[in-house]
Amino acid sequence: MTKMWKRRHRIPAQPSGFTLIEVLVVVAMIFVLFGIAAPSWLTFLNSRRVNNSRDQISQLIRLAQSEALRHRSPYSVAFVEGDPNAQVPEVVLLRGFEDPDNVTAEELGYGSYQPGMVTLETSALPEDDGRPYLGFRSDGALEDEMNAYLPITITVTAPTTGAKRCLVIQTLLGASTQLAGGEPGCL
Repeated sequence: MTKMWKRRHRIPAQPSGFTLIEVLVVVAMIFVLFGIAAPSWLTFLNSRRVNNSRDQISQLIRLAQSEALRHRSPYSVAFVEGDPNAQVPEVVLLRGFEDPDNVTAEELGYGSYQPGMVTLETSALPEDDGRPYLGFRSDGALEDEMNAYLPITITVTAPTTGAKRCLVIQTLLGASTQLAGGEPGCL
């Protein structure tokens, strides 16, 4: 009797695991979510890149100004814009009348960017060997010839998304403002 009862009341075996359709639905959902999140993630990364590049330029300009005061010697910052598809833009800190070719240039992003990730533009600045530069006198103020170029705008752009950040130098003493793309004064 017990055998018969066991046969009649046996619990059917449950299938273990997932069916192929269930797995495909989950994978499709993951791809849809990734497709939704990817553009905003790229926008975020590009915004961070241009913010970091603008901050790096701002720090180097402040360093040039403070070094000019400290050493009582003229300093300048040269901008190497270059071909955006072939090289990463660079900035060079120069003491006095150093030859920019003999000084190590600092890439935007501290060497972590690939060509084409960011571009650098400056408003009309005097050039030295074809490189726009921003010069400081030994008292830390902008060189007299820079007065004609004020306000000076330095723009960093991420070409893929159009994210743009600007550094605007407004006074002869080097007072600057950081702007985002679309704000008045950001080219």
